[in-house]
Amino acid sequence: CEIYSDVDGVHTADPQVISDAKRIDALSYDEAEDLARAGAKVLHRDALAWARRHGVALYARSSFVPEGQGGTVIRLNPPERLRSVVAVVGRRDLVRVQSVNIESVEDALSEVACVSRTETREGVEWLFSKEDVAAVETLCEQLSSQGADVDPACGSVTVIGSGLGEDSDAYGIIRAHFSGLPSRMGTFGWMALVPVDRVDELTCVLHRTLIESEP
Repeated sequence: CEIYSDVDGVHTADPQVISDAKRIDALSYDEAEDLARAGAKVLHRDALAWARRHGVALYARSSFVPEGQGGTVIRLNPPERLRSVVAVVGRRDLVRVQSVNIESVEDALSEVACVSRTETREGVEWLFSKEDVAAVETLCEQLSSQGADVDPACGSVTVIGSGLGEDSDAYGIIRAHFSGLPSRMGTFGWMALVPVDRVDELTCVLHRTLIESEP
């Protein structure tokens, strides 16, 4: 399946934020889905999940590039890379909800596509995107009235890659920059919650250190 837009594939960061962002030639379904969940806008997470289930390779290409040239392919087994880090994604559209009244919050969020749900010492934390909610202010007021702690202006920076915990160099760099920030590491990504005004700064620093430098 070839998907054409005004963007020449998936990049190592948002080119509007980082001018040196590079196009990624190939991604696995897992990496592409994590990029979409982290806030990358090129492909929708539901399209990626459907393609994975049915074994369909996706080609993200630009309408302004000659047919068949450039772009990014998302498929089952992409070629191995020299480095573990694939991309750095920043986003500024998250709402963070923390509560011990788990049932009432989950009822309120029953039709919201949550980015994550994490059990903490203070109860449960949910993250969702403002873009996925039609009346976000009304929802936040409802959650606050139920005793939930709501942060309607939360940002995140996510480092996407496989084996981040096994790559001692990448692990040390990410850990140092995420120090003091709420963070969580999964199989294909390590995300930290940051103030919205720090998203671009941290994204640039991590991209320069983990991707622009020589492997």
